[in-house]
Parts: sequence; structure tokens; C-alpha cells
Amino acid sequence: MSDRLRVGIVGAGRVGPVIGAALAGAGHAIVSITSGSDDDRVAAILPGVPIRDPQDVVRESHTVAGRVSGSLGILDRDDALRLFDDGERAAIGAVATDRSHRWAGDE
Repeated sequence: MSDRLRVGIVGAGRVGPVIGAALAGAGHAIVSITSGSDDDRVAAILPGVPIRDPQDVVRESHTVAGRVSGSLGILDRDDALRLFDDGERAAIGAVATDRSHRWAGDE
């Protein structure tokens, strides 16, 4: 049983890497971060954390931290809907097989 989260960070501006470092300091695994305005700063704050596309960050994480925007300018509508559908299927699949959470033995 583990309370350790697999966290992805969307937004590598001034705040994202700092949030990632705080979560890592609390024992959580930072699995990836999106590219931002200063990738060298990201590498200094979160050494070894890979920089990935937002879709990949979301796909490989249990928890995603970052800012929320009202627009998805990098995706058209069909791509966005497909991404949400893929994320939903992945989340359902992960919940069905993941036994790392407190409730895993409560079946």
C-alpha cells in the first residue's frame, strides 16, 4: 500500500517546476513535465524529469498539476474529444488494475 502519486506537471513556467519540486520533496514521483519558457530552469529544479508533450504527460500520470485554460488552442475539437476519450479509457483501465491505493484491499 502506497500513498505515493505519479504526478505530471502541465505548465513549465514560473510555478509548475516549483510545485513539482514540492511534490517530489513530499515523496511523490514526478513522471514528466511539459516544455515551458525556460527548459534549463526546469532541468535545474527537476533533474532527470523528462519534458514531454501535454498529451503524454497526462497519459503517463495518475495526477496532473498545472494551470487550467479555457481554450485548447493546440488541439482541434476532434483531437480534444479523442484525447478526453482516451484519458477516460486509460483512467478506467488503471483503476481496474491498480492495487497501490488504500482501497485496493477493500473488495
